[in-house]
Parts: sequence; C-alpha cells; structure tokens
Amino acid sequence: MKFYSHIKEIDIEHSSMCNAACPGCTREIIPGNHKWFRQTYLPEEIYSTKIPDSVFENLETIFFSGMVGDPCVAPNFLDVCKIIQHRAPHVNIRMSTNGGMRNPEWWAKLGATLKKGSLVRFAIDGLEDTNHIYRVNVKWKKVLENFRAFIDAGGEAEWQWIAFKHNEHQIEQAKNFARQEGFSRFIIRKSHKFLLDSLFELENVNKQGMQIEQPMDKDLIHPLILEKKQQFTIQDALKVSDKSCVSCAAQGNGMAYISAEGYVFPCVFTGTCFHIFKNKDLGDGWKYLWENYGGDNINLLKQDWSKIVEGSFFDEVQNGWMKSYKQGKLAACGLICSNSSARIFDLDIDHDVKTEFK
Repeated sequence: MKFYSHIKEIDIEHSSMCNAACPGCTREIIPGNHKWFRQTYLPEEIYSTKIPDSVFENLETIFFSGMVGDPCVAPNFLDVCKIIQHRAPHVNIRMSTNGGMRNPEWWAKLGATLKKGSLVRFAIDGLEDTNHIYRVNVKWKKVLENFRAFIDAGGEAEWQWIAFKHNEHQIEQAKNFARQEGFSRFIIRKSHKFLLDSLFELENVNKQGMQIEQPMDKDLIHPLILEKKQQFTIQDALKVSDKSCVSCAAQGNGMAYISAEGYVFPCVFTGTCFHIFKNKDLGDGWKYLWENYGGDNINLLKQDWSKIVEGSFFDEVQNGWMKSYKQGKLAACGLICSNSSARIFDLDIDHDVKTEFK
C-alpha cells in the first residue's frame, strides 16, 4: 500500500532543545522536567543524503516547527538551511522561533542566507512587559536585537501573537510596532491549547505561578472552544469519536513530519503521540503500533525514506482509520482528521487573523 502519491511539504522539528519554558508547550507537560524526552537535533546528513532527490524534486516547502524545541537552538541550523537551498533552490524554507537565542550576528547571517520566498515566523506573545509571561525565559531586549538584525539583513519576518487575557489589550500597539519594525505581516493566533488543557487536565501555569488564561474578547478565542461550551474529558472525546470517519489531511495534501530524533511520521499530530503517550495511555492503537512497527523501522538515520513511507507503520496508521480505537485507530486521527463533533482541530479552516504590511 502506498501512503502518498506526492509530498509537497515536510514539517521538521530540527531540534528538541529550547531556551524557553512556555507553560502551554508539550515540553512542559511535566513542568521543569525534560528528562522524559531526548534533547537533541538532526544531523546534516538528513538533509544532504537521507531525504532523497525524488522527494526534493516535488517538494514546495520545508517548515521547521517546534513541538518541544526551537530549530534555531541547534548549532548546525545555518548549515542545514544552506544544504537545502543548494540541493533544492525551489524549496521555500519557513520556520517558527521565539527569537530569544543566539546573537544579532547569527540572525544577520540567517537573514542573508535565506532566499526570497523563505521566511521566519517570530512567536512573540507580548511587548516588553508581557512577552515573558508566556514565553518564559525569553528576554525582550534579545528578541528585539535579533529580529532587527534578521530584517536588516534582508530576511522576511512575520510576527505571530497568541492572544491571552494578559496581552489582548496590547494587540493594536504591537501591530503598529511590527509595521514600523519591518515585519511583512502580523498574525493573531487563536489558541486551541485551552481546549487541550481541559481535555488532558493540564495546568497552564508559568514558573511564577501565574495562570495563563484565554482572552476576554470572544473574537480572540478559538471557535472550537466556543463550540464545545462545556468542559469534557479526553475519555468523553474518545467515546464520541470512536466510530468517526477519518479523512487524512497529511495524505491528501502531501505532507510528512520528521522528529528531532529522526523518526518519520505521516503528520505532526502522529508525531505528537510519540511524546504525549510517554506520559499518558489513551487505550487507542498507539502502543501496539509503536511497539510492533515503530522505533528503528521509521527512523531516517537507520532506514531508507521509501522503506519508511511505504512500510508497515504507515500502512497500519491507514488501516486503523476504519477501526475502533481498541482495534487500532489512533486518537490523533479520530480527534483531528475526522467528521467527529469531538474534533479538537479545524485543519481545513484557518482561524488566524492576518494583517499584511507589504
């Protein structure tokens, strides 16, 4: 069985290391304890030889994301960007970062390295007096110096702002500041994390003990949170979605995900299972799938790309779509890419509010 007919985008968590301690991040499921996952980064060979030419030929975008880490913390990240642009000049490089690491000289090099069409999304969730409330450990002065160096060197930057109760009053001020500083756009993100906090009974509290709360303005709250209206548990959600019909967005749109350990997954959500289910067991098909078909079988440092994406792991993920959770369906599939009323994402709808500057 062939999972993909094509791959247009690869989402890569290049690094599982991070300078921040954002309370809503998967990294902080056990606040301050990072021993439950491996802090590492991908070697250059992933990009120079392990991702084959046949994939690069059809690829449009590589997006460097951060599930538990920030790509810019990795010591080889500049070299990685150069390798990609040498092998596939047509591929756009996009990334998300808190911008609070390294120095202006490094950011200037990144700005000069990235070709037109590539961009950096700076995740800045406040101004000088509020950004650190959620972006714990991130220094405002350093962020300012870094994004200015990047933009001055010719890099395209966009500002992403997650709306919280503690920063919603600053949105217009931040938007004007972003325009003045040379960002290409300002993005207000309506966070679904409050829904996940409720489902998994997580505390979204920073290290000073401050509860991170959703905005007061309903227009800044994710529609799925408003739709649910009342709290429900993860077990309630699984019960409702057990017989849901899955339509895989990753398969349909040609997307794949590579973790910082080198594992290749169909999407970032199945990749999330690798981390989340170390601390929780939802009784779905994940444990059987990982123990029998995961591990080295899907690690790009140990297996060829084609053997992974055309292998048993991807087959079993797809086979589970028509089953119940006990029979093998993944919770990630049933709660995200399905027609269930218990879904926790709207992958086909962009709820971000974007303001273009140029």
